[in-house]
Amino acid sequence: MENDQERVDEQQTFDDELVEPVDEENQYSSSDAEESTDSEAAKEIAKGFIVDENEEEEEEEEEVKEKRKKKKKKSKKRRRESSEDLSEDELDLIEENTGVKIARSEQKFKRLKRGVRKPSKDVKNIFDEDEEEEVLEENEEDFVVYDDGEGFIEGETHAPTLFEEVFHDLEDKYSFAFQKIEEPPDFNIESLEKVFSPEAYLTRKDKEIKVTDLPERFQLRPDIVVNRKLTKEEINLATEIITKSIADYHGILVSSQLSRAVKNVLTSFSQEFIEVPYIWTYKRDLIANYDEDPVTPTLTRADLWYILDHEYDFRKFVEMRDKLNSEISKNHSQDHYISKVLSEAKEIDELYDLSVYIKFQEKKETISVQQISPTEELRRKGMVSKNLKYLEYIHKGLIKIVDKFGVQIPSFVQSLNSETKLHQPVNENLTPLEVVQQFYPESKAPDELLKQSMELLAYEMSVDPMFRKFVRNNYIQNGLLVTSGPLEVISSNNECWSYCFWKIPIQKAFNIDGDFARIIHYKNQNLINISFQLRNEEKFLEILKNNIVSETPRRFDLETAPISSSHVEWNKYRIDAALKAYNEILRPNIESWLIAKLKANAEQWIMEQCMFNLERKIDVKPFRTSEMRRNAIPRVFALSFGAGGLENDTCCVYINEHGKKTQEWSWPMLKDFNSREGNEFLDALEEFNPHVVVVRCYDFKTKFLLQTVKNFVRYHNEKLKSQSEKATVIVSDDKVAMEYTASEIAKKEYPKSSELSRYCTSLARMVQNPLMEHLRLGDKILAIKFHPLQSFLPEEKFKEALDRAFVNVVNEVGVDINDILHDEFNEPKQRALHYICGFGPRKSIYLKQLIFGENYKPYYEPFIESRSSLKDTYLEPKVFQNSAGFLRIRPDPNEPLDDSRIHPDFYDLARKYSRNTPDMDDARSSQKYFLMQLIKRENRNPFSDRRRDYEMPTVDQVFEMVTKETKDSLYPGLIVPVVVKTITTGALRVRLKNSGFECNIGWNYIDKKVNNNIEEGDILDALVKSINKEDFTIVLSCKPRDLEKGHHRSFHDKRFDEFIDREAKHNYQPPLKVKKVNQSVPQPKPKPPRTITHPCFEKVSAQEAEEKLSTQPNGFYIIRPKTNNPDKLSITWKIYDNVYRHFVDIIEIGLEPGLEVGRRLFVENEQKTEYEALDELLVTYIEDTNDFIDKMINHQRFRPTERQLDEYLETCLRNNPKYTAYGFYMDNANPGCFIYGYKFKPGARMSKMRGMFRPYGLRVEEFRFHNLDELINGMKQKIYERYTRKR
Repeated sequence: MENDQERVDEQQTFDDELVEPVDEENQYSSSDAEESTDSEAAKEIAKGFIVDENEEEEEEEEEVKEKRKKKKKKSKKRRRESSEDLSEDELDLIEENTGVKIARSEQKFKRLKRGVRKPSKDVKNIFDEDEEEEVLEENEEDFVVYDDGEGFIEGETHAPTLFEEVFHDLEDKYSFAFQKIEEPPDFNIESLEKVFSPEAYLTRKDKEIKVTDLPERFQLRPDIVVNRKLTKEEINLATEIITKSIADYHGILVSSQLSRAVKNVLTSFSQEFIEVPYIWTYKRDLIANYDEDPVTPTLTRADLWYILDHEYDFRKFVEMRDKLNSEISKNHSQDHYISKVLSEAKEIDELYDLSVYIKFQEKKETISVQQISPTEELRRKGMVSKNLKYLEYIHKGLIKIVDKFGVQIPSFVQSLNSETKLHQPVNENLTPLEVVQQFYPESKAPDELLKQSMELLAYEMSVDPMFRKFVRNNYIQNGLLVTSGPLEVISSNNECWSYCFWKIPIQKAFNIDGDFARIIHYKNQNLINISFQLRNEEKFLEILKNNIVSETPRRFDLETAPISSSHVEWNKYRIDAALKAYNEILRPNIESWLIAKLKANAEQWIMEQCMFNLERKIDVKPFRTSEMRRNAIPRVFALSFGAGGLENDTCCVYINEHGKKTQEWSWPMLKDFNSREGNEFLDALEEFNPHVVVVRCYDFKTKFLLQTVKNFVRYHNEKLKSQSEKATVIVSDDKVAMEYTASEIAKKEYPKSSELSRYCTSLARMVQNPLMEHLRLGDKILAIKFHPLQSFLPEEKFKEALDRAFVNVVNEVGVDINDILHDEFNEPKQRALHYICGFGPRKSIYLKQLIFGENYKPYYEPFIESRSSLKDTYLEPKVFQNSAGFLRIRPDPNEPLDDSRIHPDFYDLARKYSRNTPDMDDARSSQKYFLMQLIKRENRNPFSDRRRDYEMPTVDQVFEMVTKETKDSLYPGLIVPVVVKTITTGALRVRLKNSGFECNIGWNYIDKKVNNNIEEGDILDALVKSINKEDFTIVLSCKPRDLEKGHHRSFHDKRFDEFIDREAKHNYQPPLKVKKVNQSVPQPKPKPPRTITHPCFEKVSAQEAEEKLSTQPNGFYIIRPKTNNPDKLSITWKIYDNVYRHFVDIIEIGLEPGLEVGRRLFVENEQKTEYEALDELLVTYIEDTNDFIDKMINHQRFRPTERQLDEYLETCLRNNPKYTAYGFYMDNANPGCFIYGYKFKPGARMSKMRGMFRPYGLRVEEFRFHNLDELINGMKQKIYERYTRKR
């Protein structure tokens, strides 16, 4: 999956090297529905702006417009009256699709009812985005200049009636969206969900997803036909591929049992369209191994997700194969070789190879007959090609010489895969040089033409799909992953050493879990190099040579048929072509492919671990003592003083058994039983009698509060007679609480509470229901660390891993559908419905819309009486099949089984055994073992909580939570760095440098020779002598004799010992530290300017480049050596007339000997985007940006200079004084930037905002726009928002 982009780039190598940059409206725009919405909004907003002459309505159309306007108002009024709510889920979804932040009501309502709306002119957060702000080269603060020449000032009035005139129509048309909902007294009101319909904000794709009868998560997979059923033949092929893949992933052998299980799962996914939870709950018998006793599943639930991912990859393979087959049937039906390769393809890599081959064959035919050279054609179109020189070779006609080499590439590749030699090249009587002279008698450099012909043959071999497959397979079977020693001087305890000097078979490299992600990390940090070798390289090269040459005469035929010089020379060039095809063209590509495959494999493993770790945290029952009822929820006290210190009081909150905060206390000090605070705490314990008391602070100071609270609770418990009433003191993990505390979610839920109070509230709720508290965070959960390697995952993969954990656990627990409908403002409950099998955010919202209906009544509380009513009225068949068994119908359902995990499909079977215990031997023989287990369990105890019991944290776990130190990072005998915090007469107060935990070092553990020289802030080495984890005390020593006995932490991993290349490690020479060169030492002579082979490269200075480009059209560029460092590359780019941008630097990574350009490229300070080739940088960065520049320059509101734009705006305003005029001009002082200027009234000073051209579109301040129309509409709304806010 990760290689798709690389393969697409490669596929396009000959697809159309001259393709113009993609139009930004297609490449960057959102869905059609979004464009439609934006267009409608733009029309409304534009009412207050100058309309171009060709857009103005004629005089006689005014009457028609007025009628339409009235009709539209009536339509909107009707839509508002009958429309449905926007819930928090809907608002989140709208924001996700539009990138626009929707203003939320700050009030929290328990129930919804339409109330009185009052007009509000406050438009909030219209263009808020989560994108990082791009920093300009100069400070842009206060750059915006308003009509009076100064920025808006709070409290100052600016033309109070101006915007009533400018935006008179906007406020009228959109007043329904800007109005706040007031809460009338004594009765509940309707939420924002029912104020206006969300349909206008949903994309066309969203609308399709919510009504299509397929699981939502299946529909979100791009680039495939989601409702296409795979055929039996396709499932058989997918089974073969995926079974091998999953066996390799786990390091096991392929078996018939494994293959059968994989096939059954694939059939369920691809023909029945059922999700992982359904298979795991109701179809586990299809993946069970009945040859074992007891019966066990062959696959785990994680394996089901793995198969789902690869089923998606296989679908992409099938659709690409069908597309290629259609193209081949149309254009290459007579080419049997192409048809053969297609029929044998089993992997998507083979299809990409075939696609490249087909495009090359087509290119050969067109270029050889065209009049102008490829170079000239590219220059005319302002484009580049990765393989320009080969196109030039073909245009020269060198293909005629290539044919004379006599190499039949398909036969050559067939020979490589055969034990006998099948390929026999035909020799020419003339030598290679004579053949060149025959075709090009006037050439002064026939040797160069011969070399170019050999290179063209090498390239033809490199694009052959079967040759690529042969080389790729050899790397998989015989390749070695090799890592170097450190490229920089690093400390001996640096973790990087664990990944140095590796020489590991590639097949084993796929089974090193997620550690390859670390290798990639250190490679990107330039600490190590990665390379690949072949164990059979000599044999492999010999095979290439033997099969590419023509056979020499046998020894007894030499007298009659001596070897001619032409025979030897032709073979020499054939060998050179084969070696070049492998070493210089294919090898780098295959090594990049291997890195991508290994990286994807590591990410798959990390995703699984993140999923497992979140599951372990949320698949937990509420805290319960042995005396509590089976389904009881505990009463909880939670105490904290945050970061500690005199400024922080001790906060205590009480959460009752319904999860509600009913009481809160705050005490300056909590120590003495007889103090006022102590008495209040004891009274609270006696009054509310909590089952559990949670203690946690922001840092290690938890230990102080913990001991105090334990003393109070012990005193309280001693007075109680019943064991069941006694409270338990625990320390809880606070990762969720820390994220919740300052979040918007918490502020909305408890707007008047302090952060410390919210922190305690979250701690308490975590003990009551870990699942719901994690769900409460929403996307904030991404900030929590679930695995040490999660930072190496792309965010979308990390989020998907966590979502899968929620899907697994939420479906295990089930969702009470009526509870969801009656508790609309409980966000965790509403979010839980998203994760039900078959559902997602869109389908959850749609279901609630259908149930509530359009005619909403204030006190209407819908009730679903049965699962059958869901099926008959609200859910489509496939969604119902997926979800029915996980939706609880409570209380008192018409059908008792509706409040069980038993699916309606198995009700008859369940009723059969409702009174009799099923015979498990019969179940085994009928291969329904797991299904009958489920029925047996649910008949006895429907929807019993199957989560793990809440486990009291161990002493080690509490110590780790409080100190942030693990058993590997802190133990006796380890030398650790400490920072001196304070110096007292009794001891040094220090903190552990790595974790911040504070402790004391007595003067008796410090060398007397140095104790007088110690100052605050010094870093010392200290030996850990002992640890008391119950009391959180650590004994440290800085005495030399103690330090001699200790050791520093080692990151050596014994797992990797077998991978170490001992010889390489022995011969390793550490790099020398760079020393500052004395000025008196003569400096080395400067290197000659850099030279590369590229049609746009010229060895010129920046000024000379500007002179050359002055006669060229806008958008042209020259690659040149950097002025102050000729060994590096720069680019001079003509933005506009007399406006040139000089790239500060092109950063090159992996510039190895023999390469003209580095393997990885970055543009100056914009190092977020990586390019794999110079041509990719030129096309992706410059060509795409040129397109946006051209569109702005050609826009009728563009003027070349500030003065000309100011005059234009004045003219517009004189003709239309009630409107706002705007336009653009190029910012000559900042190449690559433009100015958006606007005026409210004639004679006012033009207000200005600077924007930037970027490959993805246009940017003004922190706002991104995908095209010019978006910028125009968005800026109108932004100006309106800013003005109304400042008013």
